[in-house]
Parts: sequence; C-alpha cells; structure tokens
Amino acid sequence: MKRFLASVLLATLTLPMILSSCSKSGGKQTVTTAGAQTTAPGTTQTTTGPQITTPESTTEIPTTEYVPDPSNPLSELFLNPTLEFRWNTIEHGLVNTFLSNGSFGSTLLSLKKRGIGGFVTNITWDSKYIDSDNHFENLSKMAVDILLVEKMNLWLYDELGYPSGSAGGRTAKDNPEYNSLGLVMIKKKGEGKNPITVSKTEELMRFHKAYAVDDNGNTILANVTDNEVSFSGTSGNWILYIFAVKPFIEGTHAVNSGWEADKWVSKTYINLMDKDAVAAFINNTYKPYAEKFKYFDQVVGVFTDEPSLMEPYQNTKGGQSFKYAQLSWCDDFDARFEKMHGYSITDKYHMVFSGDTTEAKIIRTNYRQTVGEMVSENYFGQINEFCEENGSKLSGHLLLEEGIQYHAYYYGDLMQCVRKMGIPGVDSLNGNDFTFMEHTFMAVKYATSATTLEGKDRMTMVELCATDFKLSPYTKTEMKKLWNTVNLMFFEGITNINSYVRIEALFPYHKTFFDYFARLAVLSRNSVWDGDIAVYYPINTFQAYSTPNNREGLNSPPDNCINRVALTLYDKKLDFTVADNEFILEAEIKNGTLTNGKVSFKAICMPGVEVMPLEVLKKLKAFEAEGGLVYWINSVPTLPDKLDDIEEFSSLVAGYQSVTTSAMAKALTKEISYGVEATSNIYVGKYTLDGAPMRWVFNRGDKDRTVTVKVENAVGYNVYDPLTGIITYIDGNEIEYEIPANNACLFVAKIP
Repeated sequence: MKRFLASVLLATLTLPMILSSCSKSGGKQTVTTAGAQTTAPGTTQTTTGPQITTPESTTEIPTTEYVPDPSNPLSELFLNPTLEFRWNTIEHGLVNTFLSNGSFGSTLLSLKKRGIGGFVTNITWDSKYIDSDNHFENLSKMAVDILLVEKMNLWLYDELGYPSGSAGGRTAKDNPEYNSLGLVMIKKKGEGKNPITVSKTEELMRFHKAYAVDDNGNTILANVTDNEVSFSGTSGNWILYIFAVKPFIEGTHAVNSGWEADKWVSKTYINLMDKDAVAAFINNTYKPYAEKFKYFDQVVGVFTDEPSLMEPYQNTKGGQSFKYAQLSWCDDFDARFEKMHGYSITDKYHMVFSGDTTEAKIIRTNYRQTVGEMVSENYFGQINEFCEENGSKLSGHLLLEEGIQYHAYYYGDLMQCVRKMGIPGVDSLNGNDFTFMEHTFMAVKYATSATTLEGKDRMTMVELCATDFKLSPYTKTEMKKLWNTVNLMFFEGITNINSYVRIEALFPYHKTFFDYFARLAVLSRNSVWDGDIAVYYPINTFQAYSTPNNREGLNSPPDNCINRVALTLYDKKLDFTVADNEFILEAEIKNGTLTNGKVSFKAICMPGVEVMPLEVLKKLKAFEAEGGLVYWINSVPTLPDKLDDIEEFSSLVAGYQSVTTSAMAKALTKEISYGVEATSNIYVGKYTLDGAPMRWVFNRGDKDRTVTVKVENAVGYNVYDPLTGIITYIDGNEIEYEIPANNACLFVAKIP
C-alpha cells in the first residue's frame, strides 16, 4: 500500500458473470511442439489457428493440441502455471466480503478460473482490530475456503493502515518511549567567559548532550540536565551545540497514514531502531496472528508496509519549513555507535548535522552505518526471525526505494534491510512503462538483487498499484503500457505480484495477462541469474552527504550516476545485480570471479564512488589482480569510512583513473557478451535453467523485432513463449527468431 490509497482499500470483489472475449481471427504462426526435431537447422513447422489479441500485438495458438514434452519437467507447468505463480489481489476487506457473501466459494472459484492465484488480506479493520479474538476466528474460517478448498495463495498484511509498526496506535500506547524520536540541534554563539543558560521548551522531551567548540576546534563540555543546559564560556569565540530529544511526527510520513473507521487519521509511529519497540509490535500483532489464526504456517508471507525512520519531512505544503532539523536516534544509539566504530559520537553530533570536512563526512557515514545495522536487525531481522520460527516469511516493502538518495535517511542502508527479509519486496506506483524506467526501475533492482545475493529461492515480490491510470477499465493504450511495465519488472527479477489493481481494470485482457506473467514466474523461479556483472551499491557516499534539514528535500552527492550506469548496461543488452559491501567482504576470488557461492561476477561497475571501506577497496584490488574487471565511473574514491584508514586508503587509490559511463560500456562489451544481437529496445538477461544457458529476451518496443541468438557450444534452443505456453525447439548454434512487440521470449540452449 502506498501514500494515499483510501479510495481503493475496500474495493469490491464482485465480478460480472459474463466477460467480453478477446478478439479472434485466422492467421499463421511458426511453431513446433516441445521436443520435436525440426527438419533442418533454423526451420520450423507451420500451423494455423485462432488468435489471442494482446495490447498492440497478436500471437496465434495452434489449432492442433499442444502436447507438453514429458522429458522436460517444466513443460506442463509452463503451459498451465499453478496458483503459486499467479497474481494475488490485495483486499483489506476480504473477511467482510466473506461474512456477507453467501456465495463466497463460487466467487473464489470464479476468480481462480480467471487467473487469480490468491489474496493479501488481514483481520477486520475496525476499532477492535487485534483486540478481538472473533476477528481471528473469522479469518481462520475464511482461510478454509481459500487455502484448503480452493488451494489458493494467502498472504497477511500486518498493520491497520500504514506504515507498519504502530498497530493502529497500540504499540506505544502504554509505552510512549517506543514512539519515533530523535535529536535536534540548537546552536548558540558566544565569546569569552560569558555564561549562558538554555531551558527546555515545551516541544522537546529532554536535553541529551551539550558542548562548545572554540575557534581552535577544541571541545568543552557543558553542564546538562533534562531541563537545562549551562555553559560558563571559554576564551575566544565559541559555539555551544545543544542536542535535545524530540518526538518525530509533524511533517513526516506517519502523518495521516493510519486507518480508523472509514478515514485516514494521524497516528504516532514507533522507532524502528528500538528493539523493544519492535518486539512490542511483534507481540501485539505477529504473535496473535501466529497463535489465533490457525493457518499462519500456510501463508506465503507477511506483508509489512513502508516502515521507515521519521527523520525527513515529506509530503509537506509547498515551501513549508519546520523549526528543527531532526536526526534519528534511540536511547542505546550512542553505545552501539561506539561499539561499532571504536570512538564516541557524543561530542561530534554537530558534524552529523552539518559540515563538509573529511572528518564530518566520515562521521556521518559511521552514523548512518550504525542506523542501518540497528534498523535491519531490530525491525526486519527480528520480525523475519519470528515469521520463520512460526512457518512463514517476512515480505512487503520499504519506503521510497527508487532513489538511493533516500536510503541513508530512511533506513541507513536499504540493501542491508531488504536482505533481512524472507521474501524481499518492492512497490511500484507506475502503470506507464516510461515513467517506470524514469523513476522506479532501480527500486525493483535493489529488491531482486537482495534475493540474488542471498540465494532466496528466486522469490521477490512487487506490490503493484498503477496510480497513473484510472481505476477501470484500462484503455488499450494503458493496457499496453502496463503490460510493458510488468514485463520490465519480471525482466529485472520479480517473481510474484501482489496488487491493488482490480481485475475489472484488466478486462478483456485479464486471463491472457495473468497466464503470461505466471509463465514468466515459472521460468524465473526455476532459473539462476548468471549475468556476470555487478553494479556497486555506493551507499557510503550517500551516507557521507546525508545531513538533516528543516524542510522537505534531501542532500545527495554531486555525482549520482548509478541509474545512468544501469540504463546504459540495459541499452547494451547486458544485465546486472547490485552488489553491496557485505557481499564483497564475504566473497571469495575464484578464477577471476568474485563469488559468495550463490552468485558470481566477472566485472563490477563502481558508479560515482567517493566514500567506501578500506577492506572493500582491498578486496577489489585483489579481484583485479586475479583478472577481474573493475570500472570506476566518473570518479575514484577519495575517503575510507574510518579516520585511521585515510593514509593507507590514499596510497591504494593513487594512480586510479575514472572512465565515463559510455567508455565503461564500450570496454565492458568487449569482455562480456550474452550472445544476443538485435536492434534497439531489446533487453537481454543471462540465466541458467537446470544447468543449461538461458537468455531472457524482452522486446520493449512497439514493433516485432528479429533477434539473433548464439550461445557457445549450443546445438539448438528450446524457445519458451510465455504468451502461448508453447516450447518450440529450433536446431542450430545460431538462430534468428522474431519476438512480437511488447513480449518476452526465453531461449534455453541445448549443450551436448
């Protein structure tokens, strides 16, 4: 669920009993049954048959019955994907529909026949919410029809409204210390030994620390109580920095995001860094679901929605500013920071708020690293551990994943958090594929990269809500754009869709749409990404620039080129996985690759890196020495993440030279090729399927395009067509194949 959505939360499941059929006409298509040998290399049999119309594209299905190849275990599953691979509808009011609908079972059957695989839902949203045992009983009764009778998928949603964590205000009701809070800074300038006293104002909870810094950079501690700070002054000019604890709610994401009765209301929000606060959320929400909902261990996953730190101001009125810049914090933060980094931050907080010195950048990096560790462990790690102990997995998505500039502010380190999820997830508000590629595509790639790095059974969820389209029905043009958008998501590694898009919006294309993407899910979940190329996650550079402010808008480094690097690789018919510091530090160097046993890379692209750990730099230098490819794009690193490492770091980067994005692409394509040639608008991914090389080829354009596929040592290819479910075998090491506009085909090489 996203930042608005009241109008679609309780959308009805009632379906018209008669659906418009897809248009049909006669025609021809080149096809063979799976496993059949063609008469000559590169040739196929031709049959005629009816036609299924997809947006701006047509593909025929043979009139002769297609018989799946019994020697291919995926042949039948690809033709007729089971429910686990299908689209799930998010419906928060599903229990109410069940209670009021005497024909609920027939409704489920109707939805299943139309291609729906299951639901994401929750207990009833009302004033009783999790306090009502009856709500859990009703959910259990409904689940019998969904899980046991129709054997459909079921996911649970973990909040009353969003963002997740507050349980509709219950988590911190009796423990206000669990609410989101942090530090604000007050500056007072002075001169000489002129004393100053500052008293706490009403909007502040208490004073935390205070110290003065003189013209020579010396730090002199002030006297601090909960309600008052006093400083007797010192020689020369000085600035007194006072840090006070303040609750965070005004102007943040949590304002007007809770659901009460039939309206959105302002709710307090918990501190994700606080282990006890998150434990309270687990106890009041997850534990009752696990104990009172009889089928908790049969749900696919539990959907957590946009938990984040309430540090930044967002969705404010134009030009609005607030009294304080605010910084995320919790009571045990100072101790955790010192344990992680070996020095105290209590007399250096002013450099987290501002400053462009080397020391300030490194301190900010260390601060955000500490935040990332605490949020990932205490929220995502703690909840996923509970889910897995009780037979399920944590999924859902984080807030504003699409821009790396947001990651440091909202989580410290998004990749660190997503990697803790049992089923990494992401959301997309885009139906328009061009908007998706302008704003959202990297959000998907961060989530799917977490899956790849962790080797999590190829499960990555997307919450889809096409807010740029009207509710229903979609026009032919809108349907084409949505078709392309979802194709792009699956190309990037998505394997599961949970969606607010109503089935009525997809008429009359719904069944073709659902079957197509279920088939892509079958291939994706059963294959292994093998694309050889990593793009480094330069989070430390963004952490170094993440100073808080008192208005909407975040700071970021001068060079934010990661999206441009990614798009350039796609344009060159190459693919990538985002690799973070954790991967690099754990990876081994083997035969010129960097591998953790789950994924291997021959090359790593380093976009706009300024700050990074010394040990990561050392690993990359060793990787290069063993034949690995490292491309420093637009800049070379200048700072480590530890002050003590500056000298050694500087000596290691001496002589490094950066390249432009285009120069990187030119050099990389000489070293790595996926063996697919075509004109523009063709995206290519490299996988293995049962140990055989597989090429995922997506024609994003509006015209049919012929591609040439040539995989080393191949003697033929099984071509998987997700539109028809048919697998066509074609002889030859090098083949040409025409891919319809807006469609993907997957080529699995036969190697003797």
